[in-house]
Amino acid sequence: MKKLTLLFLLLSSSIFAQKEIVQDYYATGAVKSTIVYEDGIRHGNCNFYTEDGSLFSSMQYSNGLLQGLLIAFYDNGFTKSKSYYELGLKNGLEEQFYKNGQLQRSEGFSNGKPNGEFKYFDENGVENKTQKMAGC
Repeated sequence: MKKLTLLFLLLSSSIFAQKEIVQDYYATGAVKSTIVYEDGIRHGNCNFYTEDGSLFSSMQYSNGLLQGLLIAFYDNGFTKSKSYYELGLKNGLEEQFYKNGQLQRSEGFSNGKPNGEFKYFDENGVENKTQKMAGC
């Protein structure tokens, strides 16, 4: 009987999870952010906007932790940075870009720690430094 009750509680909590989309606004009335919550915890898309309505950054959350791509943009629309997360920790390649769209640096991460090659570039895209990192 205890197993049946526990199973019912687990199923009912996942079936009746409350999703909420919360928006914050600038004084002008423009949307500042849109964040999805499930049962009071960030879970889903999270977007931030500039006052003129342009997307500033976008990320995904799973159970309150960053999960997947986090991307940020310059006001000219070019990508400013891209990084990947698993369970709230940087995992994979993180890239930073100059405002002209050229790659500025590329860095590897594993479980939130620097790992692999870190490459640095000038504003013309020419590599000017490489550094090996091993799980600092």
